[in-house]
Amino acid sequence: MTALAPLSLDDLTYEDLRLMALRRIPGASGGRWTHHAPVDPGVTLLELFAFLLEQQLFVLDQAPDALTHALLALLGEVPRGTGVATTVVALRPRTLAASRILPAGTQIRPEGAAPSAMIFSTRQGVLLPPVVSHEVFADGVSVTDRLERGDSVAVMARHGAAGSLGVEVRLRAPVAPGDVGARVAIAVVLDGSGVAPEWHAEAAEAPPPGPLVLSWSVPGTGGTGGAVEDWQDGTGGLRRSGLITFALPAGAAGADRLRLTLSTEAARHAEPPRLTALAMGAVVAEHSRGVEIADHDTGNAARDRLRAEILASLSRLLPISGQMLDLPMEFSPVIEDTLALRLADAVGTFHDWVRLPDLGPAAPENRVFSFDRSLGRLVFGDGYAGRVPAPATNIALSARIGGGPDGNHAAGMIWRAAEPGLTFELQSLAPAEGGAEPEPLAEARARVAGALAARHRAVTSEDFVDLAETAPGIGPHRAFVIAGHDPNFPCLYIADSVTVFIVPRTEIHTPAPRADDGALSVIGARLDAARMLTTRVFVRRPAFRPVDLSIEVSTATGAPGPLAEILRPVLSEYLHPGLGGPSGTGWDFGRPLHPSELLRVAEPALPAGARVERVAIRLGDTDAPAEDCTEVATGPSDLVRLNRLVVRVRREAAGEATL
Repeated sequence: MTALAPLSLDDLTYEDLRLMALRRIPGASGGRWTHHAPVDPGVTLLELFAFLLEQQLFVLDQAPDALTHALLALLGEVPRGTGVATTVVALRPRTLAASRILPAGTQIRPEGAAPSAMIFSTRQGVLLPPVVSHEVFADGVSVTDRLERGDSVAVMARHGAAGSLGVEVRLRAPVAPGDVGARVAIAVVLDGSGVAPEWHAEAAEAPPPGPLVLSWSVPGTGGTGGAVEDWQDGTGGLRRSGLITFALPAGAAGADRLRLTLSTEAARHAEPPRLTALAMGAVVAEHSRGVEIADHDTGNAARDRLRAEILASLSRLLPISGQMLDLPMEFSPVIEDTLALRLADAVGTFHDWVRLPDLGPAAPENRVFSFDRSLGRLVFGDGYAGRVPAPATNIALSARIGGGPDGNHAAGMIWRAAEPGLTFELQSLAPAEGGAEPEPLAEARARVAGALAARHRAVTSEDFVDLAETAPGIGPHRAFVIAGHDPNFPCLYIADSVTVFIVPRTEIHTPAPRADDGALSVIGARLDAARMLTTRVFVRRPAFRPVDLSIEVSTATGAPGPLAEILRPVLSEYLHPGLGGPSGTGWDFGRPLHPSELLRVAEPALPAGARVERVAIRLGDTDAPAEDCTEVATGPSDLVRLNRLVVRVRREAAGEATL
């Protein structure tokens, strides 16, 4: 479909308008106006009108900010506010002598930073146990050394088999009876999952790939432990990075070692999750901190001083338009979405004032204001669009300070509590991401315009594919649609049925990935909500057909074994559902196998002097003979995987010449 060109109303210049007017003079004057030189007073007036009309065309073609805000509001949109960087931090071993409750909102700052430097605060209250060391186990094998070297480790690596992820912690002090029932969090950081972590602003919930059980034990006690009943899995079944939060069990009281194990009877991940970090005593932290100015003096010298400054500024507001209130520097930079303002009128009655991105649509009686984050300035109405605030006799204000790109940083940063006297240390286990300045109006307009073109209804095959492949919270998948296909009647064309085949995008070491039940349920629910009322939608996994290849190589040197080791990864990658095919974006659903095509793929991988003479293809789940001339067809929704590769070597005789 060809896109329409952008509409422009300002397409006539001053010269165009002047010439158009001059050409109309003879006809409009009936031939009586004969002097068209610039010195003629009538021509001077025409030039003046052309100039004024050109200015009006320019204004007509503009979209003022107030109009853009109004159009966004009509679509239920506003420019995005300040982005706040978030990360997960965990207690550094050997930095805490005894367990400690870390309340929500605890402020932390980077080690060695000045008091005014970047400050994060914790999102939830947790218990920090006095950890001395961690030992991490993947499927029962210790992987602590590998994690400390910066490697990523596969967890629950065998699909369909039992798997586990565990951590054994040694504590500086035994678990106190008073800590029983307190919430403890284990941070699990995964690499390359393609899913936003639990603490990210774009995180989406999805069912886990399969059931998981969290259990605890006290090492060396011969059976003390059991299943943890009260726990939450922020990782979505190890689908993403997140926190595993649990209540400390009663049986753990008095223990100086604990072992927590997350296990499954049958791993269902499309490919094994890859662990990069794990630590007990973790909490999510964000680049913000709360500040508040009460409607009365509190006895806090610093807060009361700020209150006095703001009241002095408030008293200078006049009962006229254009009034502004600048916040003190200690209130910079404010995250505008968190700003709450209450002003007292002349008789002392407090009223809530609401922040709007634009005051244009406000009625004269509305108590509204706009806020400029870069200046820390509140702008009030003019009596026509929003109420004038004066006279205002008192103020109550609260907000969160921080946000923006300054909070983004790499993993590994060391943190200390901002409160004096707290000596424990925390460390970022994952990069802090998400910090951004407020979205400019032009970018918001472009974003919403792009969103209008996004697919929200499933009508065409392309709609189904796009909605399935962009389903949130489950990682990247490929989709293929067959219209008129009902899995219950595969040989018939059913007009009201659509079947969507789903395969995860994985790396080369997973040649036949299988979408988990949780991912299929998310995609199925999304398509069901978007389908036409009379359409039935089925979401299924494709069949993977095993491919047996027999390749004949002509070479003067070399053995079949080493040549097979060279060719197998090349051909396996070419047939891979996420990496293969001519485009390198995945083998197409239902694509037939051509001997000549595989010959072209295999030959460049061979050593110098070797060439492929023949490629024979056979589907390993049929009794059909191998085919080396024509294509080998598969089902319309089938994918393939390399099953068996046989390489035969035909020796080339050395060249001879007889004279």
